[in-house]
Amino acid sequence: MTEEPLVAAYGVTEPGAGSDVANISTRAVKNGDKWVLNGTKMWITNAGHANWFFVLARTDSSQPASRGMTGFVVEANSPGITLGKKEINMGQRCSDTRMVTFEDVQVPEEHVVGVPGEGFKIAMKAFDITRPLVASAAVGLAQRALEEATQYAQTRKTMGVPIIQHQAVAFMLADMAIQTEAARVLVWKAAWSKDAGQRNTFYASMAKTLASRTAVENANLAVQVFGGAGFNTEYPVEKLFRDSKIFELYEVHFKRADPFRLVEAIKDADSSFPDSAFSQGPGDERLEGLFKLFDFLLDHDVRMGSVSINDVPVRNGN
Repeated sequence: MTEEPLVAAYGVTEPGAGSDVANISTRAVKNGDKWVLNGTKMWITNAGHANWFFVLARTDSSQPASRGMTGFVVEANSPGITLGKKEINMGQRCSDTRMVTFEDVQVPEEHVVGVPGEGFKIAMKAFDITRPLVASAAVGLAQRALEEATQYAQTRKTMGVPIIQHQAVAFMLADMAIQTEAARVLVWKAAWSKDAGQRNTFYASMAKTLASRTAVENANLAVQVFGGAGFNTEYPVEKLFRDSKIFELYEVHFKRADPFRLVEAIKDADSSFPDSAFSQGPGDERLEGLFKLFDFLLDHDVRMGSVSINDVPVRNGN
């Protein structure tokens, strides 16, 4: 695992299970001191260059996802691993993305991540780290789109003046700048919370949601500023436009990553969910109830509409 260059790939997504991780079909069965792995993973980034994979597999079909899945570290040169072709995607084409098939792949017991049955929770909590990383890359693309559009607007002239002097263009650039800075600060908040040893689930989800949306919107506005030139491959913004979309899909679709939407969905499905559930206490203390809800959903493999706020364990005073 330490052989240079070290490249890892994260194997969770499957042909029939993207955002719905609980429905993965890859199986691992214990056989002596090894686990035998069978299944197919899809859209796996770095698959063609990886030294090893993290693979999430179902190990106990009698248990819900929160207690029936296990994470494994699988060496990429293990017999039984087959790589699909490198996918040609709309954007970010330098990314080596492939399908990976595991057929009777033997994995040593010591390659279990954590303990058997805890893989789903490990995979979900990994988002606290990966979402800020994805969000930071999205902010970088948004910033690049803003800079390219601003530079072009300063030099391109219509009606005798640079187009940046036209109010419609200036307003687009202003919106791009505002959203980029807002997303950047939220990414910093998510990263700072993690570095400070605090739980950052809330801010990681918010940063991913806003930054990915900003990347797409900024790239789109940059094409608008460039006009017809923005549709041409000789100019940089058409690539930014293509590259931006994946940020809304990385680490769970952006419309499913926002914790506010999770709360609102439960409120819609369960009338006993009070509006004030998470508004008590100053500052970040109000997030304690939300974190408890996340943990409750993970522990009980809850589907929307089947949970009451009264079922969520809370400490006295919260």
